[in-house]
Amino acid sequence: GEQAPTFQDNYGHPVGLVGAGAYGEVKLCARLRNEKDSPPFETYHDSKYIYYAVKELKPKPDSDLEKFCTKITSEFIIGHSLSHYHKNGKKPAPNILNVFDILEDSSSFIEVMEFCPAGDLYGMLVGKSKLKGQLHPLEADCFMKQLLHGVKFMHDHGIAHCDLKPENILFYPHGLLKICDFGTSSVFQTAWERRVHAQKGIIGSEPYVAPEEFVDGEYYDPRLIDCWSCGVVYITMILGHYLWKVASREKDMSYDEFYKEMQRKNQFRVFEELKHVNSELATNRKIALYRIFQWEPRKRISVGKLLDMQWMKSTNCCLIYDST
Repeated sequence: GEQAPTFQDNYGHPVGLVGAGAYGEVKLCARLRNEKDSPPFETYHDSKYIYYAVKELKPKPDSDLEKFCTKITSEFIIGHSLSHYHKNGKKPAPNILNVFDILEDSSSFIEVMEFCPAGDLYGMLVGKSKLKGQLHPLEADCFMKQLLHGVKFMHDHGIAHCDLKPENILFYPHGLLKICDFGTSSVFQTAWERRVHAQKGIIGSEPYVAPEEFVDGEYYDPRLIDCWSCGVVYITMILGHYLWKVASREKDMSYDEFYKEMQRKNQFRVFEELKHVNSELATNRKIALYRIFQWEPRKRISVGKLLDMQWMKSTNCCLIYDST
């Protein structure tokens, strides 16, 4: 019989290193294009090659193997199903990183993903700050709109990301944004359930974590956590730094100042002073920021409603979204 295609047949050969993470490194693989390859391409390509990001995942010697396997399996299953929902008649999710394959060899797992050649938002912001520059507000608005669309797509499919931060936001050179790293994502609602599962405990990276996660034993809605994190990502794009390191009054003076100022004046100096290209946009954005940065989750806006606000409606993007 015919031999099954090898890894090299499918994904090519390593040509470089993309980066290294907690569990291993990410290599760039390239394979020659052939007559079977036709648009729309699911990963970056040029006239000669198709490129894949290949993440090698090894358990650390002292790590809990079961936990490691659960994380990897959930990352693959969530990433793969989100990026391939459109195969069965549904529309594609342009802002979710494609996850293609998972393979196991003797000592590690290998995950094959879409390659985004322009790197991540963290690198972009670090590069800008070195050049004493910041993202233009219209550019930040476009990235925010794409981020919210990606997160809304996840929420519509019963999944919350739970670790949104600049390192998990990748780009193509023309500004297309992709959300990646579903290793801490939470399935809060399966297709046959009506009830939303609440969560407790701290997940995610501290500066991006919502205040309710720091309350001992409190259950919270993971979708509203994502919305808060999107807000922190946006502010980081605009200011080039965090507003606070931890959204806890006990642990962080800056957050405590934000809290007190909001209690006293119902406004926050930083939001009031943010500049935009015109006053209408500045006002619409400010209204939205106050809806995101509500420390009481029941008062916080959902990602879907945020997209319906005037600020996001008037934001032009490099992607055209359906109004559905």
